[in-house]
Amino acid sequence: MILNRQRFLIKYGLDDVQNMGVDPAQRPLQAQAIGLLQAVQYLKVPVIIANILTIVFELILGGT
Repeated sequence: MILNRQRFLIKYGLDDVQNMGVDPAQRPLQAQAIGLLQAVQYLKVPVIIANILTIVFELILGGT
């Protein structure tokens, strides 16, 4: 990732669920946004693999 996640998101309060300052149940949308951002960092490798496979299949099958 090009940007430092904690430094970039701390000004919006999206750096960590435990550091929200309130109970996550009181701000469910913010807690879900934080969860999504944390989940995306684990999906980088599968997405890269899927992209490589797609490119290989397109090259083999002669996609347009």
